[in-house]
Amino acid sequence: MNKHPKIKLPSLSTVRRALYADWALRVKQRDDWKCLLCGSEENLTAHHWYVSDHHAHAARYSIDNGATLCYACHIRSVHTRADYVTVQKVADEVGKTACVRTSVIDMLVKTELTTALLRSLWDAMRARPVSIANYDALLDVKGSKLFLTVEHERPIAVVGNTMLAPGFGLCEVAVVAPSGSHHRYTLRKIEE
Repeated sequence: MNKHPKIKLPSLSTVRRALYADWALRVKQRDDWKCLLCGSEENLTAHHWYVSDHHAHAARYSIDNGATLCYACHIRSVHTRADYVTVQKVADEVGKTACVRTSVIDMLVKTELTTALLRSLWDAMRARPVSIANYDALLDVKGSKLFLTVEHERPIAVVGNTMLAPGFGLCEVAVVAPSGSHHRYTLRKIEE
């Protein structure tokens, strides 16, 4: 029988932050980095459009339950004076970019977000490494630290995501630092 070394898992608050950041990034990528209401590309946020941002249910991390909105539309149009027309417009726009299954979201709302479920969502997030194949990337090693600079104005990964670093294998994103038209990722090799 093969014995696998025990891997120390991060705290639940770290897992929640990473899952939320990954959800928000994937929602913005899906919506092509544009506000679904006004088309702005500035000050973007991810909004839980179908059900609330409540922490106790699994729909919180479903990309189908997300919509990209600029800060102004998010606060002024949705949270301050949301009406049927605004909510329907968000729903219609989300429907154009994704096959939203409200029945799946309804089921996820009824699914309690237990520690075991959070851990399985964490494992699923880390099991799909972010690909850098479509980007100009420069890998730099300084001592025991591994840095990846990606020439892209938008982030492609968040802290907690995994990446396949050429020559180093599977690595975890430990830090993301934006700088002008590129992002620098500090990577930590995942021991296997």
